[in-house]
Amino acid sequence: MKKEIYEEAASQGFSDWEIYSVNGSSFEAQILKGQVREYKNSAPSGLSFRGTYNGKMGYAYTEKMESDVVKPLVSMAKENAIIKEEGEVEELFKGSPSYPEIEGLRPALGQVSAAQKIEMAKEMERIALSLDKRVVAADYCIIRAGENRVSIANSAGLDLSDESGNGVAGVVVRVVDGNSTKVGMEIWGGKDFSTFNAEAIAKEAVSEAIKKLGATSIKSGDYKVMFKNEVFANLFSVFLSNFFAETVQKGFSLLKDKVGEQIANPLLTVRDNISHPLSLSAASFDSEGVAVRDKVVIENGVLKTYLYNLKAAKKDGTQSTGNGFKSSFKGDIRTNVNNFFIEAGKTPFEEMMKSFSGVLITDLQGLHSGANSISGDFSLQAEGFLIENGEVVKPVEQITVAGNFYTFLKNITQIADNLHFYPFAQIGSPAVLAEGLKIAGE
Repeated sequence: MKKEIYEEAASQGFSDWEIYSVNGSSFEAQILKGQVREYKNSAPSGLSFRGTYNGKMGYAYTEKMESDVVKPLVSMAKENAIIKEEGEVEELFKGSPSYPEIEGLRPALGQVSAAQKIEMAKEMERIALSLDKRVVAADYCIIRAGENRVSIANSAGLDLSDESGNGVAGVVVRVVDGNSTKVGMEIWGGKDFSTFNAEAIAKEAVSEAIKKLGATSIKSGDYKVMFKNEVFANLFSVFLSNFFAETVQKGFSLLKDKVGEQIANPLLTVRDNISHPLSLSAASFDSEGVAVRDKVVIENGVLKTYLYNLKAAKKDGTQSTGNGFKSSFKGDIRTNVNNFFIEAGKTPFEEMMKSFSGVLITDLQGLHSGANSISGDFSLQAEGFLIENGEVVKPVEQITVAGNFYTFLKNITQIADNLHFYPFAQIGSPAVLAEGLKIAGE
């Protein structure tokens, strides 16, 4: 099909062209009360075509991967190029000098049948419901698996492909004790199912929910605040775009002209790497065909670089950092991360907790409505625990934590060693302790 598209593009007068294709498989099963509530098993695929016609780039895409779509696909791209307004000339990427090797698809992933995966999810639910009489329901129980092959080829000689795959499973339980009702969740992820443990997942979800029972508010005031690892990763993700060159160029980031300056406590180092042992994500090239590479974004508190796609790099007269990605074969190129994480500290989390007095935040709500990604200000509903000298005084709810992201980075006082990547994301963080945040409660 690639050969047919190339020949058709040449015959219709394109001076250059590129194909971006995705082929994969996707499985998902949701369990409720021992029965399959929802089941999906599909093979999503599609490709996008772009090419230059009379100096303007035209785009088109199709979900049908058959020869009879070749001519209309190229014709649509030609029509889009003709009606496109004059603008910056887009160029196809010829390729990087070399590409990193990554671990591809694990054959063991596909050796677990659909029936086995469904039984694994049912086991999670059964165990969760049996662990404690206060568990009244498993409101959400899911298992997923997916494989993906991404390919890019163009008339400039680029011809690349990556394969990947992973599995994800999780359960959300609801517990009731008197007038107190709480939920707990645990998510597991892996590149195959060898480390899946239904009992461990269920126990963690139930334990999390039970710990929250009887939660109350606390008095408003200034507290030392420690964010649980996955919670701070979620908070950081809200402000991630401030590190993107295209955001800086548009004037929507307060990090403009800050490269080389101290923007955070020297304890903080942030990286965006090709892969990480704790993450499910890995890629050797981005959606523009640029080689992905390891980068230090913040080093000992100093901003070292923005993240670039080709367009933003050209505007700044520099090279792409391999961060130009599509959300799907239908999407446009946008800046995104590979494996963006705060480097783990040297202090064990348990040791940090022993000397901690303040509020441990274990959940944040309203991340996008309660945070201004440009100014850095945030005011978010939160849950967690009041801690005194390392001991849990009580679970806490109905509080609001407020501060400023940029100020927070400077006020970090400790970083734990428990780096964690949430299975659904490409952002990781250890637990982080800081001062200067305000807690609003009673």
